[in-house]
Amino acid sequence: MSSYFKNTICTQGRRGDIVFLMALGSFIKTSPAEFVISSVKAAENGKGWLVRGYNISSETILLHLKPLCKFEKVMKVNLAEEPLTTLDAGDDESVTIDVHGHEIVRVLSIRI
Repeated sequence: MSSYFKNTICTQGRRGDIVFLMALGSFIKTSPAEFVISSVKAAENGKGWLVRGYNISSETILLHLKPLCKFEKVMKVNLAEEPLTTLDAGDDESVTIDVHGHEIVRVLSIRI
């Protein structure tokens, strides 16, 4: 499953500026389908993106996240966006995380 922007999206940015997101493909790809993205937002420190989602199944899954752009660092974080674990990105910039049944996961990506 992937989250796609099918058209140009106009939204108001965090600082009040207008941001246009083009249909370049997938902003972030996820698999397997048992993981549902519930939000994507700018990080509180303004230096990256936070992706939050959850496992809808009762079984542990191996989550694969692949962002559209490169990031300097990717971390699993808590609700306050404090680091829990640094995640190693693969050659294709994707990260893999074990997600327990019905677990909510937050992943913070710090921009280069």
